[in-house]
Amino acid sequence: MKLMRFSWLIVSIVSAAHGSTWHVSMQSLPAVPANEQFRTIQEAAKVAEAGDTVLIHSGVYRERVVIEKSGTPQQPIRFEAAPASDVVITGLDPLTDWHKENDGQNVYSIAWSYRFIPSSKTDAYPANEYHRLIGRAEQVVENDRALRQTLQRNDVSAGSFYVDLTAKRLYVSPFGREDLTAPNGNIQMEGATRSVLWRCKGAYVTLRGIRFRYAANPAQEGAVLFQGSADSADDCVFERMNSSGAAFGAPDQVARNCTFQDNGQLGF
Repeated sequence: MKLMRFSWLIVSIVSAAHGSTWHVSMQSLPAVPANEQFRTIQEAAKVAEAGDTVLIHSGVYRERVVIEKSGTPQQPIRFEAAPASDVVITGLDPLTDWHKENDGQNVYSIAWSYRFIPSSKTDAYPANEYHRLIGRAEQVVENDRALRQTLQRNDVSAGSFYVDLTAKRLYVSPFGREDLTAPNGNIQMEGATRSVLWRCKGAYVTLRGIRFRYAANPAQEGAVLFQGSADSADDCVFERMNSSGAAFGAPDQVARNCTFQDNGQLGF
């Protein structure tokens, strides 16, 4: 029995060694062949097969990743932060081209086409009066500091925002008296444009060392979805989502040494 178990282990190690390593980086990696590197995680996810490893290099990745393929118990598909890398997957996109409102207040507006809960008569979930504001999904962030949402255009004041879904327009007022139309300003205004950051449909997919943040997800819905059997997450951070950090929805899933913090409804 010992000999058989030892032989199986050798075969597994040799088999796993045949997996490919793919790199994701926002800049070109001179030391990596061009055909082994991608600029987005989704591009790498499309080619990764059982036994492959996707190494993600430092950067803020503004994308929605969907993993369709599955690994096996002996050959999982691995998505990992490269050594000494700081990897962030965010639902935020930069907001630019602001228009200054002529209302005597420091209010600016921009076109806004996103509607995250279209099935709700109040654009909130649950669709009742109590949740009319706290059940919304929008997030606007100024220099990594969340603005407060209001439900009336006239209530917009310093450090708040309002979304006019009928006119498809977003109104904000910065925390200070900053001018969002000034060139070369030091204000970065961002808005959450994605409800889901990562959806893993495949089984035996592992994540390691990735930080997920800021999704416009409705109540009761995770921003990171683990939907395949035996998926796992190690040393990951799930933070500042509008609702839940993550959702684990299949058997034998594992989260090790993960941090769930500052999410609007629950950690997972």
